[in-house]
Amino acid sequence: MFRPSAPTLTTADRCRYAADREVLAVLMPRVEHLICCDGTALAEGPVVIEAGAGTVASIDISMRFDHLYPEAPPAVYDRARRWQPSVDRHMYPDYQFCLALPGVDRIDVSTHERFGVFLDRLVVYLKFQLIFDASGQWPGKEWPHGLSAYAQHAIETLQLESPELLERLWPLVSGPITGRNGPCPCGRGRKFKSCHEAAVRRVRVLRRSSNFQEIEALVRAKVTANA
Repeated sequence: MFRPSAPTLTTADRCRYAADREVLAVLMPRVEHLICCDGTALAEGPVVIEAGAGTVASIDISMRFDHLYPEAPPAVYDRARRWQPSVDRHMYPDYQFCLALPGVDRIDVSTHERFGVFLDRLVVYLKFQLIFDASGQWPGKEWPHGLSAYAQHAIETLQLESPELLERLWPLVSGPITGRNGPCPCGRGRKFKSCHEAAVRRVRVLRRSSNFQEIEALVRAKVTANA
């Protein structure tokens, strides 16, 4: 009985990984990039970060490229377990770095140039970890913890400044989208497709969550409290 073979790399895959390796060599020269036998890839090694006051820190990371890459970014881990994972540190219990709000923030690594931007973003994240070591506070913008993050995303994206605006727009989040060429329900006088449609579609991805009703309740509570 034959077993199915492991996924193989196409020529395009190999060219892309070769380009990524060149980007790593420039931005993170001590991180080694390897292609695994199952068609995935792995990059491991220390990243040297300027820690301020003329000092540097070496942070050992592991970067895993799965079969979804480059449609999805690689997962990055604290390889040496330098830090204790916590929500305040934006780290998952398995030592993976939380670099974006899952399901909402899309990290684009579709080209090797975009991969370089991703690495720059990772360096900023690692610097923030060092600042957290010293201050106990996350220095950059961050989402609230848990479902509140998704509620905040909905409020900011739709610019829900009042309960009235919430009642006008939320049916397009929770129900069907109709009337793209008609006036936007927000009342600003513009066509829906030129006003809130893009924002509504960004928020509609939350409908995939099993906690969508809880998120909606949080949105309503926050908008009402801020009115």
